[in-house]
This record gives sequence, structure tokens and C-alpha cells, in this order.
Amino acid sequence: MMSQNRAATRDELLASHHYQEMKKIDDPLQSNTELTAKVHELAQQSHRFTERLAPDGE
Repeated sequence: MMSQNRAATRDELLASHHYQEMKKIDDPLQSNTELTAKVHELAQQSHRFTERLAPDGE
């Protein structure tokens, strides 16, 4: 029984460690995704603005 308790405690600690490590990876990836979306939107706005300034066919 004590061996099972130690194994369960070890498994809980390992799961917690894995969760924390994945969070360290996931947070920057989420930030990168958000920044990429913002850059894309700005590029689209710039393109639309440039199209309005350019005469037709140029």
C-alpha cells in the first residue's frame, strides 16, 4: 500500500511538472499566434490603403 501511495505521489508530481513545462511552451506560442494575426491584419490594411492611393491599372 505504501508503495502505491509513493507511486501515486510521484505520478502526480510528474504530471504537474509536465503541465508546467507545456504551459511554458504554450504561452509563447499563443503570443506568437496573436502577433502573427495582428501583423497579417496590418498588412491587409496597408494593401487596401495602397490600392486606394494608386490610380487604376498601376
